[in-house]
Amino acid sequence: MTATRSCNNDASHVETETVNTTSEVTKAATCEEKGQTTYTATFTNAGFEKQTKTVDNIDALGHDWDEPTYTWADDNSTVTATRVCKHDASHVETETANTTYEVVKEPTIAEEGTGRYTAVFRASCFATQTKDVAIEKLHGFPISIEDHTKGNAVCGIDTTALYYGEVNFTVSADTAVLVAVRSDAGIEVLPCTTDAQGNHSFKVDVQEEVTIVLVFKGDVNLDGKVALKDNLMIKKHIAGVEYIPW
Repeated sequence: MTATRSCNNDASHVETETVNTTSEVTKAATCEEKGQTTYTATFTNAGFEKQTKTVDNIDALGHDWDEPTYTWADDNSTVTATRVCKHDASHVETETANTTYEVVKEPTIAEEGTGRYTAVFRASCFATQTKDVAIEKLHGFPISIEDHTKGNAVCGIDTTALYYGEVNFTVSADTAVLVAVRSDAGIEVLPCTTDAQGNHSFKVDVQEEVTIVLVFKGDVNLDGKVALKDNLMIKKHIAGVEYIPW
């Protein structure tokens, strides 16, 4: 830096001095603001005052973000994403996103299912988060067979397995068979569907333990055959003389 002064009486009388300046950072740059440098010139000539100049010449640092962290709500309804600047821990960005839920694998009696929560954030710096949770197995119930055909009708139910919901099964027999379901709600005759090959199919909704009842049509006394006695029992039942309990 150069300082100059002239004599008021004679302009040709001039004093000048050039010195090197020193510099000092007087304001550090932050993530969002420029820093400042103060330059100082100190002269040996007592007639020249010390000079200082401060300039904004240090670029802002910009944020240097750590990897985001993600915090799930206890009920998985929301996820909060957070990231912190490495330069200044007070600089924090955060966003809370609501989750959506879908079943990606239905549960069965044998296996648990899988549900998935998904959180999508507006800020591109936060990645979509997913969380899989187990869906408990279905509560299955056994189906027992009450066979009054003495083994002449074959029911396609595995009595060692557990069932839940709609169950389809077949019954095969040489003689017409009535198929019913017995549960806590009572006994109900099941409608039969017969395909082109003559297969007889039935459907039952299992919400509790049930019993499939197989009986020849007309076999009122459940002795495994249809005889005159069955016809007499029906007539007596209609007349109110004898009660058929099933």
